[in-house]
Amino acid sequence: MRGQNNKIKSPTSIQNGRKKIHVSVLLASVLLLLLLAVSPAMGANVSVDTSDLNSGTVPTYNAGDTLILTGADSLEGPGWITLEGLTNPYHLVLNDATVTISTFRNNSNILSITGNETDFIDDNCFSNCSNLTSINLPNATTLGTWSFSKCSNLTSIDFPNITTIGNWSFSFCPNLISINFPNAITVEKDAFVNCSNLTSISLPNATTFEDDAFANCSNLTSISLPKAETFGNRAFQNCSNLTSISLPSATTLEDGAFSYCSNLFVVDFGDEKPTFINTDGFIFYNINHGLCVLTNESVYDDLDDFPDGSFQRKGSFMSGKISINVGDTLTLNSSFTPETDDVLTWTFNGTQQSATEDVYSKQDVQKTDAGVYKRFATINDQDYMIAFYEVTVLDNADNETNGTGGTGNATVVDTNQTETNTDNSSTNTNTSTNNNSSTNNSNNTPEPGDNKNGMLIYIILILLILILTGLVIYVWKQKNKNKNE
Repeated sequence: MRGQNNKIKSPTSIQNGRKKIHVSVLLASVLLLLLLAVSPAMGANVSVDTSDLNSGTVPTYNAGDTLILTGADSLEGPGWITLEGLTNPYHLVLNDATVTISTFRNNSNILSITGNETDFIDDNCFSNCSNLTSINLPNATTLGTWSFSKCSNLTSIDFPNITTIGNWSFSFCPNLISINFPNAITVEKDAFVNCSNLTSISLPNATTFEDDAFANCSNLTSISLPKAETFGNRAFQNCSNLTSISLPSATTLEDGAFSYCSNLFVVDFGDEKPTFINTDGFIFYNINHGLCVLTNESVYDDLDDFPDGSFQRKGSFMSGKISINVGDTLTLNSSFTPETDDVLTWTFNGTQQSATEDVYSKQDVQKTDAGVYKRFATINDQDYMIAFYEVTVLDNADNETNGTGGTGNATVVDTNQTETNTDNSSTNTNTSTNNNSSTNNSNNTPEPGDNKNGMLIYIILILLILILTGLVIYVWKQKNKNKNE
């Protein structure tokens, strides 16, 4: 009678249930093995005495562990060699006595750097650390030459207390995307040259940008440097995607400072009147589009403020000194393609003229026509200067000019229509012997985790083990039950 009241399972259903249980056990086992395989990268803290490293003692650690340097001794040559000989990647915590010249150079095992007491980073200290992805040195104040050059996996940097960014310090870091130096005053030569993926720079207090500081940073699109005063030779040369720059404090721009910025469109000098230093090249050479200069009308009243060639290239900012005879025809050129709502105007000695065309023409000029002619484009209620001519009217037939060309019997100068044989096709840093030869090594090691992450993973492991144990017990009970039935 008891058997009639119980629903008897068929052999097929029992077999299907066992298959499901076996599949579940198998999946749980595979997941557990995978977690166990990566668990060494979760990161334990391992204290390493610098004196032991100097004596050649190799620390015992797992991949992804954090090596905390301790001890009073500075890390010396033998210690560097010991660290370079390590085979597993690790995170590094510095003490205040370890960061000397070339200490960690060419060390591909360092994944991250932390050091709350470190204030000085010496020359070449971390150059060519190809797997370095993270830097946290909040009290560092000085970066030496080549200090982080060729760190090919470094993506962002934040140094709140650095005041001087040393020569070549972050050069050839192809994956560097953003930088933040809120207290930096000086960016030295080639500091960020060839950082081809750099898109964002925050340097709110920087005043000096030395030669080639950001040359060949081809993904920069706009920069605002509110306190920047001096720009050295080729400081931002070949930043080919740069479209606008705001330099309200600029005082000096040297040769090629923004040359080969082929898409540069707007230059905003505010109320400043910077000095342009041209000796070998052109400050805004090889600009493909019409270049606008945003400035107050009264700032530039003499073309000597814009030396010949400062804005050199067809279709860009046009300027020139013109000498013409009384009675001749004056023709001034300004090539600019406006948008629908842009307003184009010419001014003469500060007075707006009726002419709006690209070519400004005046027949039978007299002595009273001598002076300064400018052309402006009003875009979104801002006046951008796009042409600047200084005209002298002569009484005699000797028409002294600064160039060639003309209309009718007048000789007219357009310094920016005269091509030059000077070839600044790329910054000299492109041919530097320090080319970025390092390969973008894929960092297959997991990102550094803190203790919370480690605890979370261990909790997950424990839960999986409990689940797996429960499944095994369940299978065992099912087998016993089937035997009893």
